[in-house]
Amino acid sequence: MMSVMQGAELATIHSSVQQAAALVPDYGALMSWRIVLLAVALCVWIAPQLKGYQPAVPLLSVSFILLLAGELIGRGVFYGLHMTVGMAVAN
Repeated sequence: MMSVMQGAELATIHSSVQQAAALVPDYGALMSWRIVLLAVALCVWIAPQLKGYQPAVPLLSVSFILLLAGELIGRGVFYGLHMTVGMAVAN
């Protein structure tokens, strides 16, 4: 929900140097990938438990890798959206 709201407001956020939408032009696609990866990781982790089985280590490893990839995408977007003032050089 917050990702959708943030994506809708990106065009209105700007500084004296640049717009937030220009910092991460693929925001929608990246956040979509992030949500899909996190949802698949959750399903891979919970599906065996819903069937009454103990999740296997390889399955948990796949879930962890998917979760890590989703969170790295989220961090990349988060740090990409930072607008700093001071040392940036405008051309």
